[in-house]
Amino acid sequence: MSSRDHTDQDERSLHHDSKDSTPKTGTDEVSEQSFPKAQSVTDTVGGQSSDTGTAGKARPPHWLWTAAAVFVALGFIAASVIYQKGAWLQYEADLFLVDHLGERTFLSKVISPHIHDAEMYQAREFSHVLEYVDAHFIYWCVTHKLPHFYSIMNYALLFIISLGFWWNATKYLKLDPLIALLLLGMFWSTPCIFMSGVYIRDAKQGTAFMVFFLVCLMVKRIAAVPRPGLGKVPAGRIGQGAQAILWLQTFLLGLALCWMDRQGFFLVAAIALTLVFSWFGPSVPYRGVFLTALAAALVVHSIYAYVIAPPLIERLTGFKVSFEYQKFPLDKLFQNFLFYLWTGFAVFLDTFRYFFANVPRGVAIFIVIGIIWLCGHRGSRAVPPEGTRFAWIRQRYVGLLVTLWIGLILLMNLLMVLRHEAVSWTEVRAFYYWIPATVLALIGVAVAVDIFIKRSLVPFWMSRLFLAAAFLGNLTSRALRPSTIGCGANATWSSGSREDSGDRQRIQESNEASALLGWSQTAAARRG
Repeated sequence: MSSRDHTDQDERSLHHDSKDSTPKTGTDEVSEQSFPKAQSVTDTVGGQSSDTGTAGKARPPHWLWTAAAVFVALGFIAASVIYQKGAWLQYEADLFLVDHLGERTFLSKVISPHIHDAEMYQAREFSHVLEYVDAHFIYWCVTHKLPHFYSIMNYALLFIISLGFWWNATKYLKLDPLIALLLLGMFWSTPCIFMSGVYIRDAKQGTAFMVFFLVCLMVKRIAAVPRPGLGKVPAGRIGQGAQAILWLQTFLLGLALCWMDRQGFFLVAAIALTLVFSWFGPSVPYRGVFLTALAAALVVHSIYAYVIAPPLIERLTGFKVSFEYQKFPLDKLFQNFLFYLWTGFAVFLDTFRYFFANVPRGVAIFIVIGIIWLCGHRGSRAVPPEGTRFAWIRQRYVGLLVTLWIGLILLMNLLMVLRHEAVSWTEVRAFYYWIPATVLALIGVAVAVDIFIKRSLVPFWMSRLFLAAAFLGNLTSRALRPSTIGCGANATWSSGSREDSGDRQRIQESNEASALLGWSQTAAARRG
């Protein structure tokens, strides 16, 4: 597209805006804030693309950008595998490897692989299926003289998320390919993603996978509704049969998300709460379909967890289910409320800044507040008519939505720390538990960058430069150094131990060798 075309488009856009001064409401505003159709970022920002100096040049075809995205993801997977040098054995993983390779039936293994899961029951059976696959992959590699403790399902799920993000960001969000590529690089260079290949559990990876595609399904379906005449019922809605299919898709994804982890259950409830909040803002197409489907998923999962699963687990495994772990020590929360509030907020900041160049916390706070302010004051062009109920919410809806989700993530972190304080340890904050929050950060930053460019809040070239600097900051970040990554007291070998690097290497090799020999012999004996 030439600079002249951009200038003509700007003139037509300005002329159109001056003619149509009627405020946008309802579906128009939601669609505009979601994935717009048939317009790229450079088309929308018009003359800004000429600042890049490439407006008159032919762009590489999309398939080359797609190949680059695949190469980036596979390159980081290879780097992660090489960097971790076989990974380490975590004490829970030792139990899972023995149990998943034993003679019990498949159903008894995935419903409760070990008594540890029954005594701390959380109804996350789908994650045990992924762990079962990992255990057999590790066993196969050991029998072929390639011992390691890597999770193949971790890398497979994160790779699929990467491809899904690239496809949705460039095709539906119409994000600039280089910006999408930089965001993908920032995602993979985040410590909890780069260092997530160790075989422990797959619950958080599965949660991230399911929540990503659930959000994509909902946003694409909402944005696909054509913008009709102002103030009218949205045209082009799907029929009753298609709405039933949409309800079933949402229900199944929501139920699978609940069955992955308690984080997944929380996120399903958080999305449902967001839909309730949307009643105060612009109209959301299919809101009733999504809300009832997610509510049904929460109810069905709860009935299974509290009514069906306990007797079934005891019958198949002999383990007695306990729900004590799901009970929060609220007395501790009330006694040290400020501590848990700050810790939850600090964990949120660390998750965000590890994704965003590992900037200091003060800078991370400034960036988060800036995003909220810009989204609230410039994220929407709609001016509600006078007398509209909750007009101030409609006018600042995007900013309030961002604030709501920050609060929900903070609450999730607070509850996790309250239940298991070890997850707030410094060496754990850059590890497994924050994979779903990092995927949500990827989606949120992508949408925020798109809004900033399309609302002319940030020059196009500056967006590229800023994200390139953030990507470089991730690559050179101290958060990726071995001294800050580990499993703390839960690891057979922890990279956070005080021994020097030579001692650490010898400890790792010794522990891995002895543990590998122990569980492989046990598994072989059980197999007969």
